[in-house]
Amino acid sequence: KKYIIPSYAERSSCQLFALDERIHQLNPSSSKQQQRFMTASSSQDNGERKDNNIDVPLVFVPGMKGSHLAFESEEIAKKDDIIDYALEQILMLSPFSKNNKVMSSKEKVKDNLSDFLRNRISRRQRVWLTLSNLLNLPPKPDNHPDSDLTLPLEYDCMETDGETMDPTSFRQHRGPLVSDGAINHIIDFFDGNLKFLPFYGHISDYLENLSSPNNSDSDITRPTAVFDYDWRREPFELSDSLHEFIEKTFPSDEYPVVQLCGHSLGGLLAYRCILKYPYRYKPGAVIVGVPFGTGIQYLQDMHRGYFTELDRCRQFLPVTQFSFSSHWIFFPFQEDIGDSFVDVTEETNSSVNSTDTSSESEILYEFQADRGNIGKPLTEFQSEPRKGKPISIDFYNVKSWESHELGIFNRKHESMIDSDTLTKYKKHMKIQLDIARKWREEVIMAPNKNSREIQQPPLVVCATDTVPTVNQILRRKSKETSTSQTAVTEDTEQNNEIWEYDYISGRSVPGDGRIDFDKAFPDTGFNNKEEEQQHRIQYKTIRLNSLHAKQMCWEDYGGDLQTILNAVQNQIDEYNNKQQEDK
Repeated sequence: KKYIIPSYAERSSCQLFALDERIHQLNPSSSKQQQRFMTASSSQDNGERKDNNIDVPLVFVPGMKGSHLAFESEEIAKKDDIIDYALEQILMLSPFSKNNKVMSSKEKVKDNLSDFLRNRISRRQRVWLTLSNLLNLPPKPDNHPDSDLTLPLEYDCMETDGETMDPTSFRQHRGPLVSDGAINHIIDFFDGNLKFLPFYGHISDYLENLSSPNNSDSDITRPTAVFDYDWRREPFELSDSLHEFIEKTFPSDEYPVVQLCGHSLGGLLAYRCILKYPYRYKPGAVIVGVPFGTGIQYLQDMHRGYFTELDRCRQFLPVTQFSFSSHWIFFPFQEDIGDSFVDVTEETNSSVNSTDTSSESEILYEFQADRGNIGKPLTEFQSEPRKGKPISIDFYNVKSWESHELGIFNRKHESMIDSDTLTKYKKHMKIQLDIARKWREEVIMAPNKNSREIQQPPLVVCATDTVPTVNQILRRKSKETSTSQTAVTEDTEQNNEIWEYDYISGRSVPGDGRIDFDKAFPDTGFNNKEEEQQHRIQYKTIRLNSLHAKQMCWEDYGGDLQTILNAVQNQIDEYNNKQQEDK
């Protein structure tokens, strides 16, 4: 209460922060929840199911930042860990909002705390997500060892065949952190209320329930698993790790085929698996909120940093973000940028100096300099792009990032990064940008042009088209002069010019608040319907209504999980029916 309620419960805007879930024991058993399990996990034939067991495993793959990260070695829990867990239990107990339907009883909280203190003192210390790190309470300096998510910039080179060095042959060092389970809960601050809200908790509960032999909420059972992973690492490595996890968890001699379900980045990893191993994933995949097309939106994370919706977290500053390897695949090629990144210096200057108050005036919006909008969805669409000069930049070239002073190359970071470290960053970026280009060319684009001899598994792609999603970033020049200088020359003025960015006022399109609807599907690469029908990557589409972060929640929590699970069930039913027909 002392640290959380007075500071944050009064906020009026929608704010999300993830909760450090030490022991996931909340499994609501309301009649509505039971009905959900029955509906989503059963398929009926004349009112009765033919068989109560499905032998095909279902594996769920979370998205970016969707898995906990912890120190690999177990150690005695620190005081902060105990406080984190105690605060979590208090939050689950306290009736902050009348709409918060999922609460622990006092007995449950007491048992949880007793179990944690008695049996789980020796455990992995989590770094992402913990309540204290998200709130930065007690305050820690940036890149403190207990909260630092930075990956090492050192590499090993694996052996490779051929004269040309494959960028994926370079393997980035791992550092001290490993994945430590999917993130199942977040806290939702809205209109001054604090509500308990599952993140991946609903899908995790559903899968655990579905695989339990004592399942009382569903009339069927099937093997299930959740693949948690270190989402900082490059996508080829992650998708290979996903396949290796499945091979180990569900050996092919016992489980010949597996069905996949993936969210966001997890959907991309699942997509590569079904392309690379079509017979192993013959039942298919259902993927949700997947960034197939590139977009400019992630530049905000890289340049400004991501402080979560509470603007308190210090774990995603540019110096940390630039050490990651997975997110470079989100950026557009130079020829695809168009008017999604524009310089509005002249337009904003002319607007300020304009005396025209008519409807034709260019004074149409206020430039929102360096304000974040992640997790803070717009309420109205800005369908027309803002006028400005298109910025020529190659996001797959290190020199372009440097010349445009983006991220770690911003002048304000000069004192934080020495020349030797900056050289390491550049080498790291060169490797990862080459890998990102290879991913887009081989995984996203190549399947549209290669041979169609192999029948690919069925694919269902789910995406939201109801949330205004900004896909245009505005930039303008701003002049700052040092207050410590008594005289300012023209040269010093020039040297103190910096760029300002507006991530809010640009064009917005239908999407989920993070990903454009039009870019959430594989591109067939064909110009006519006849060729498209012969395309080997066939997929069905399902429209959703939820925000990106809530897509895997039940509908009464603002998500679309029932719709998604129905698609999963329909897909496996179609597979089983076809197997019966073939017999």
